Amino acid sequence: MKNTVEAPAPLPNETDVAIHAKRYLRQNGYIVIPYKRLFMMAARSLRVAWWWIFSLVLKVKGKILSHANEQRQKKIERAKTNLEESIRSEKILQEQLKALEEVAQKEKEKESVEEVSSEQTEPKSDLSAEQTESKPDLSAKIQELSLKETQDLSKVVTDDAPSSGNKRCKSCQTELPLNARFCRKCGAKVA
Repeated sequence: MKNTVEAPAPLPNETDVAIHAKRYLRQNGYIVIPYKRLFMMAARSLRVAWWWIFSLVLKVKGKILSHANEQRQKKIERAKTNLEESIRSEKILQEQLKALEEVAQKEKEKESVEEVSSEQTEPKSDLSAEQTESKPDLSAKIQELSLKETQDLSKVVTDDAPSSGNKRCKSCQTELPLNARFCRKCGAKVA
């Protein structure tokens, strides 16, 4: 007898096998998704998620930068206003200083004019008696003014000066001015 080997049946195309396998799995309740399609969907969803995250980060970064710029601008504006105020106050102080210097200079000029006028009004020993007799009205007026000034000064001095010894503290016997209400030494009330 001869050994005869039958040739195996021809294999169906891979696509037919894949189609039959998918049908069989679906009929038994399985979901069949090809790996290539699954990876493409996952890659697409990752790209979309990446762009969402990237745009969100850009928006947040933009808001943070705009807020920082606003704060910087506010600080710059505050510094400008402070600088302007200090410049204004410095100008005012300089004007006041100039005014005080002008007043002091005018007072010096007045004093120098008064000194010159007093030197001119004082009778000199070189002048003859006839020249001094021709100006008796001026010397009389100057004497009257000097008497009034001394009287005014004497009133001020007597009013402001505390009298000594008229009042004494009852507790420590310290001499006090007349207008004192409390003792300077012990602090007791003076009646």
